[in-house]
Amino acid sequence: MAANALGPQAVRGVCVFNTAGGMNFNRYEDLPWLLRPLLGPLLWFFRNVILAPDGNGPAYFNNFKTESNVRAVFQQVYPKHPERADDALIESILWPADHPNAANVFLQIFRGPPGPTPESQLAALKVPVLGLWGANDPWTPMASGRSPNAKQFGEYCASWTLQPLPGVGHCPHDEVPELVNEKLLAWLRALGEEQPQDYSA
Repeated sequence: MAANALGPQAVRGVCVFNTAGGMNFNRYEDLPWLLRPLLGPLLWFFRNVILAPDGNGPAYFNNFKTESNVRAVFQQVYPKHPERADDALIESILWPADHPNAANVFLQIFRGPPGPTPESQLAALKVPVLGLWGANDPWTPMASGRSPNAKQFGEYCASWTLQPLPGVGHCPHDEVPELVNEKLLAWLRALGEEQPQDYSA
């Protein structure tokens, strides 16, 4: 979505897979105003105490990156095919986590600017947008969680099409690649039959 917002003339369509609303919770203005007096201090405490890079942050990261924890997390997000959260996948996550700067990167992601909202990027999209969404995703649920969710994306983007993938979790392209490829290729063929439009204006 971000690439299309920067260069719309180079993009015919956009496909997203269980896109997240952001990797951190630093957007204070998104909090319901009635809860801000309570949640605001909690967010500050989490960001500046629990995730403090010169305090508890590195220890928090080291506890987070254990093999048993990573394996348990990924088996949750592969509900249809938990066996695909295999040793190779777990090792691909654990290996970079052992880099000396890994804790720094982890903490910067969760402490840094949250970036643009999904709704602001969706509103900028003029090309067809396909959402291939694992219907059993526990991280970015299709119809709940932080607003907007996948079922609401059409309110911000007139060209949004949602295709739920039953029983699938957060990583559909890895959990059910055959199904994702089938849906994606059909969409691409239909897209190729449409007359290209100039969105540079």
